[in-house]
Amino acid sequence: MTQPKVWYPDLLQCSAKIKKKFQNNFKNYDDEAVGKLCFEILNKTGKIAVRGDVDGLKSLNWFVGYISSVKEEFYDYFGKSNNYTHIRSVLALICKHNKADFLDYLFSEESKLLWNVMVHLQIVSPSLEDEEHHNAVYYAVRSNNVQLLDILIHKWPGDRFGNNKEELEEMLSSAYEN
Repeated sequence: MTQPKVWYPDLLQCSAKIKKKFQNNFKNYDDEAVGKLCFEILNKTGKIAVRGDVDGLKSLNWFVGYISSVKEEFYDYFGKSNNYTHIRSVLALICKHNKADFLDYLFSEESKLLWNVMVHLQIVSPSLEDEEHHNAVYYAVRSNNVQLLDILIHKWPGDRFGNNKEELEEMLSSAYEN
């Protein structure tokens, strides 16, 4: 018996029609198809970070939410798509391109599902560096965008820097030294 053809949505388009079609077709997804979809979600996250596409982030978050509501082993699918080194430092990418609104939404309660996936995969941390060996705090300081740095410091989920002021001091001084 042949597998039914899997329909992959445009992940950045989240109209009611696309959502309904995706929900109707998702039952045909085998593990490989779900893994491919999860990889594409991570891949698109890195790409839209550069543009600061908040609507695209909202769309990706909807797909993550739907997958997590249907698949109990939700995080496992993202783990199987382990080729995500190109977005390993997504926060550095966001700050490098000075996308404060995108960062603010990523840290919001609305984007919690996608954020949790990235935390689970250990692809977000203020200390993760990009290929140029700089981190999110470095780029936020260098951007001269006070809002960007403020979001990193005060809105990081779990009050990362409020609970670890030494880490923040080290990162800030390192950004000014380079």
